[in-house]
Amino acid sequence: MGQQSRRLAEAIAQTVLNGPFAFDAIVSRLKRITPGPCLRGWKQRVARSVLDRFGEGGGVPSLFTLRQYLIDSGLLIDVEADDFPEDWIDETETTIIRPDRVPHAVFCPRIAAFQNLGLPEWTTTRELADWFGLTDGQLLWLSGGRRSDGKSAFERYRLKCQRSSSGKVRCLEVPRSMLKSIQRELNRDLLTRIPIHSCAHGFVPGRSIHSYVEPHVGQDVIWKTDLANFFPSITRSRIEAQFRLFGYPDAVARTLSGLMTVRQDRTKIEELSQQFPRDQFRDLASLLTQSHLPQGAPTSPALANLAAYRLDCRLSGLATKFHANYTRYADDLTYSGGQRFQRSLDTFRVHALAIIVDEGFRNRLRKTRVMMSSRRQTVAGLVINQTQNVPREEYKTLKAILFNCRLHGPASQNRDGIPDFQAHLRGRIEFVRSANPERGEKLMAMFEEIEFHAET
Repeated sequence: MGQQSRRLAEAIAQTVLNGPFAFDAIVSRLKRITPGPCLRGWKQRVARSVLDRFGEGGGVPSLFTLRQYLIDSGLLIDVEADDFPEDWIDETETTIIRPDRVPHAVFCPRIAAFQNLGLPEWTTTRELADWFGLTDGQLLWLSGGRRSDGKSAFERYRLKCQRSSSGKVRCLEVPRSMLKSIQRELNRDLLTRIPIHSCAHGFVPGRSIHSYVEPHVGQDVIWKTDLANFFPSITRSRIEAQFRLFGYPDAVARTLSGLMTVRQDRTKIEELSQQFPRDQFRDLASLLTQSHLPQGAPTSPALANLAAYRLDCRLSGLATKFHANYTRYADDLTYSGGQRFQRSLDTFRVHALAIIVDEGFRNRLRKTRVMMSSRRQTVAGLVINQTQNVPREEYKTLKAILFNCRLHGPASQNRDGIPDFQAHLRGRIEFVRSANPERGEKLMAMFEEIEFHAET
């Protein structure tokens, strides 16, 4: 494939993408870049073929993907330059399309739900750089490119991995100050304006742990599942596709996804892998060396909810079909229902797990749990058999800690060396109070009698 054909394919791909992704609109734009009397019927064939392959009004391909499709599909017609009017011929190459006839990139939301949301209408990376007050070089590096001074994009984040009390390895990837500031702006000016599925309750204003568990209170059976490596399993290509769907041109979508994803240095991950058991870190290590959502970035929670939108739609629809309830809090998924759902639970589980895999996620089998109403049903740290409440042992343990803090001092109870033990205790009390105000008030009264010092 020669340079001329690749250039032709790119110009056609840009023309197809730079506007509404619908048959008549694509044909209209293609007419602008080809002479009226020539290639009769070709424009319609291109539009129909592209829409049949990628779906009208749905997912929009990247410029690279569409260009390659046009080349591979045989839709490019090798036409001699003298078959076209002279003013359609490029001065430097014998090609039927001149760059100045290709439509400019536009902001064009691909589905109705993303229209009229007040999103910033960036159409070029220059506009994006100006929005944040950056040079082109700064924007390139912050979105994953290499700086002119050779500084690696790996240095945009600080990486810290540790094992939790349950043995799970968790890695935090925290952006450095300049990138974090930009991500906060993106979160405020862009991501918070995009609607989240009603079944998603984590990191959503107005929703909480309590709204997450409420549909499952008093149900005959509850099934809990957990998605493995939730944030790192969401790839940059997936995020880029989301931004194209929101209406951003290819270059802007690619840059936005780079500003909010990270890829770790393979050598560094190999060194880290020596610190953890192979079976606990292997899968996570593989994901970290590919471009993914960083757990620790301000933009990741909202992006994760958006990336899981199709998952939520499909699982919610499946639950409705089986007369069940479904909610999700980050990587925790909960389903519940009455006796009818209980009888069909085995079949439901097969379908649900298949959907999870089909949507690019993986279920953590060790965290899967079925709870019947005859035994205690606990979701998100709350007992929900009849109403939402904190487990009795948690209340008693916290009450004992507060009593001993008052008697022997807070340092005597801070056995794990928690940096801000006072805030830690207050948080635990607030959690109890949110579910059981009466018990929470009793604990808070004890808390206020404790003398805290700077070291605790």
